[in-house]
Order: sequence, then structure tokens, then C-alpha cells
Amino acid sequence: MSDLEKYIKENSGLFNSGNLPEGHKERFMAKLKTPKHNNVLTLKYSTIIGMCASVAAILIVTFVLGDFSKQNEKQNISVINANIYEQEMQHEKTDVIKLAKQMDTNVEEQALTMLDNITFEAIPLSEQLPNELSIEQKAKILKEYYKQKTEGIKKIKIFLAQEISNNEE
Repeated sequence: MSDLEKYIKENSGLFNSGNLPEGHKERFMAKLKTPKHNNVLTLKYSTIIGMCASVAAILIVTFVLGDFSKQNEKQNISVINANIYEQEMQHEKTDVIKLAKQMDTNVEEQALTMLDNITFEAIPLSEQLPNELSIEQKAKILKEYYKQKTEGIKKIKIFLAQEISNNEE
């Protein structure tokens, strides 16, 4: 028990002994009779304002998320397009390896060396691109990069195909 509580219990007579000021009871009763502002009306306005705020919040979130998902969709499409070129390069690389195995050892070795020179990446270009670029810009660069590599691999493939047809004659 705190000191204050103890003091109040011990001296409770001091607190209840005084008379109320003159006219206190009448002022108190008058305050009870005066109508305050309409709580129902205040509640109604509060409810309406709350509902409007909720609707506004939902609309804002929907707009932001909708815009984000559209942007994200564009980015995904860009990345997918860049990945398609990388996959095409890998497919062409596999074809060249198969053709090279049909050649004599010297030509096979030269073809595989050229293939390695074209496709080897100590650090992939995707990791070297600066973060300041947008995903669309990165995807465009990667698309062009893998397109050029794929064209080089196709030239090796054409060379090997011609060598195979020359050897068959």
C-alpha cells in the first residue's frame, strides 16, 4: 500500500467533513439536464468518415499494387526474352559439340576452343551490369549480347557442317 493510500485511510474523516460550496447541488443538476451534442449524429459522421477513409485506402493500395504488378509483368517479359536468347545459345553450343565430335581430332579441338572462346564467362554479364539500369535495359543488353554469341556459334556450326559434307564427298 502506498503512503498516499495509507494517509487517505487514516484521515478519511478530513476528506468527507467539509460542506460543499453554496449552490453546488443546483449547478450539478443543471449540468445533468443540459443536452450535449447529439452523440448519434457524431457516431454517424465518424462512421461515414471511417468508411470513406477505408475505401480510399483500398483504392490507393489497389492502384499501387496494380501498377506494380504491370511493371513487374513487363520486367518478367524482358527477363524471359533475354533468357530465351541464352537458352538458344546453349542449344546451338550443344549442336556444335555434337558436330565437332564427328570431326577429326584437330578440327574438333579447334572448334571446341572457338566455342569456349565465345561462350566462356568468368563473371556472367548479368552480374556485371550496373544496378542503375532498369530491368528492361538490362534485358535488352543481355538479349543483344547472347544474340551476338549465338550468331558466332552458328558460324562455327555452319563451318563444321560444311566440313562434314566435304569429307563425305
